[in-house]
Amino acid sequence: MNIPIRILSVVVLLYFATGLRAAPIMGVVASTDVPPGGASDISHIVDGSGLFDPATGLPVYVTGALHGRAGADSTFVSGGAVPVTSGTITFDLRGSYALDGMAVWNFNGFNQVGVKDVTVLGSTDGIDFTPIAGAPTRFAIGANGAAEAAELFSFSRTASFVRFDVLSTYGISDFGLSEVMFTGSPVVPEPSGFALAASGMVVMLARVRRVKSVKALKR
Repeated sequence: MNIPIRILSVVVLLYFATGLRAAPIMGVVASTDVPPGGASDISHIVDGSGLFDPATGLPVYVTGALHGRAGADSTFVSGGAVPVTSGTITFDLRGSYALDGMAVWNFNGFNQVGVKDVTVLGSTDGIDFTPIAGAPTRFAIGANGAAEAAELFSFSRTASFVRFDVLSTYGISDFGLSEVMFTGSPVVPEPSGFALAASGMVVMLARVRRVKSVKALKR
C-alpha cells in the first residue's frame, strides 16, 4: 500500500467517525409563536446561558451541568397583554441527527412557571411533524429560585427539527423554560456523499503528486 492510499484510508475513517459520535448538539436555533415576557428571549433556552459545572462553577455545555437561578438573560418566559399558558416551540437542529435523547432544565425562577404537559414531535423537513416515541409528555416542576440539574430523557429518532407543543404550565398565566439540550450524532452520509468526498480527496492527492513530479524534473 502506497502512502497516498494510507492517507486516503485515514480520511475515510475520520469521515465516518464524525457521524458515529453522540454528543450535545451545538448551534440549535429555537423559535416560538409566543411573545416573550420582560427581557427574556427564546434563544436563551439553547445557548447554554446559565449552565455551569457544579464542581468548578465554570460555564460548560453538558447534560450534567447545573442551571443557575432563572434570569432574563438565561431563560424564556411567555408574556404579552393576555395570559399565555400554551404554545409551540420549534428547535432547528441545523442538520440531520440520530437523536438519542435530551436534557431539560425547566424554568427555575421564584414563580415556578415551568412547562408541565407537553407533546414532543420530530420532523426531517420542518413541515411534517409526528410524535417522538418514548419522549416525555410531562416535565417535572423546576427548582424554586435555585440552581437545578437537568431532567434527562432517552429516545431514538432521526430528525432535523424538534417541536414542543406546550399544553399546560405549573404557573397561572405564563410558562417558561431555562434550557433544552438535545443529544445525538450526525446522520452518516449516503454512499454517494462519501464517494464525492473520496473522489475529491483523490483529485487533491493527484495534484500534490503532480507538483512533486514537476519539482523533481526541475532539479
